[in-house]
Amino acid sequence: MSLLYVDGFDSYDTSAIGYRWDTALGCTIDNLHPRTLGGNYLKITDNIEKMFQPSSNVLVNGFAFRIDDYQISPNPFKISYYDVDGNLGVEYILSYDSGTNKYGFICKFNGGVLFTTAFTMVASNWYFIENKVLIDKTNGIVIMKINDSTEGTASGIATVDNSVSLESYSKVKYTVGAGCYELDDLYILDNTGSTHVDFLGNILILALAPDSDGTNTNFSPNGSANNFECVDEKNIDGDVTFVSSDILNSVDTYNYPDISNNYQIKAVVSNIVARKTDAGNRAISHVVRSGGTNYSLDDISLLDNYSFSQRVWEKDPNTLNDWDNTGLNSAEFGVKVTI
Repeated sequence: MSLLYVDGFDSYDTSAIGYRWDTALGCTIDNLHPRTLGGNYLKITDNIEKMFQPSSNVLVNGFAFRIDDYQISPNPFKISYYDVDGNLGVEYILSYDSGTNKYGFICKFNGGVLFTTAFTMVASNWYFIENKVLIDKTNGIVIMKINDSTEGTASGIATVDNSVSLESYSKVKYTVGAGCYELDDLYILDNTGSTHVDFLGNILILALAPDSDGTNTNFSPNGSANNFECVDEKNIDGDVTFVSSDILNSVDTYNYPDISNNYQIKAVVSNIVARKTDAGNRAISHVVRSGGTNYSLDDISLLDNYSFSQRVWEKDPNTLNDWDNTGLNSAEFGVKVTI
């Protein structure tokens, strides 16, 4: 594991926020101020939080950020990280300077200021924010980058409560105190594994939907004639259109639109919303077909209600190298029944 979660907000609408995020109040998917042409983003007027499996003492969180309008209130927006016991860890708090009419961030832990960035941001512009925390009771490190430039850093400091059972974070929360703020192209990673263990830099996340059936069509289509048409909707429609199978090891894979050769691919992410319909245990796995072979990941137990799962392919499993455009454009992604 390295990448814990990614979200470009282009593959779903407001009604599906609850599938992907653990808590969301005052949040909508919007496209009035797109970062990229025609792109969606998350608009926040209250708060949203994401929990993840703690696995290391390093956390890196990057996202595109836009201040919708000028706010001079104290603490108008903040990013808060929480440890495995639910204690508040490091916070990054937006700060306004009336002299320059610009914004910066104040980094705090346990009420104390760790650093303050320069006031460089203005409302209505997109910026790419990246925060890194080395989680330690006495010798932690915090770093903030804005548009790939290091704007604040502190070291040799506590970044987690002294009583915590494990020096690791397990939740991030974005909170609005006043005004409206917009997020896009968000990632969370740790330093386990060997691929993406540090800042990714100013990235874009492209959302692709299936556009034809792939090699494997072992599931049954429901609500549309072709399998891919049952799973290509942007707005999750529950039992209106879906594919289904109760046969162990059955696989369904789909083709996707080609992407441009202009991109350096950091990783490929697959997203699935699924449920079970019988009384026994059922599980699925995410599947990629690359180089003529199907590769699957861990088993994901299903519930009676629809639930969301995301898995990351940081390397092409066929070559064990970084993804390139040729490999991605010829790959198929889908689902396998494992239990």
